[in-house]
Amino acid sequence: MATASVEQRLSRLEGGYDHVATKADLFQLENRIMSHMGQLESRLMRGMVSLMVAVTLVALAAIGIFVQTLLG
Repeated sequence: MATASVEQRLSRLEGGYDHVATKADLFQLENRIMSHMGQLESRLMRGMVSLMVAVTLVALAAIGIFVQTLLG
């Protein structure tokens, strides 16, 4: 079995890292994520408020049905 030269081994290693993210790629991704965080926070807040309103309405309806059943 022939031993690969240093140049061959180095070129094989350098060619194998084309799919790896660079620091610049990670920095761009971080900036994109941070720019979308404000939108995500507002959407989550609206969803939580909507859920609290829905739960309150269901609880009030259940109390109304319970009172109506007691009063007859």
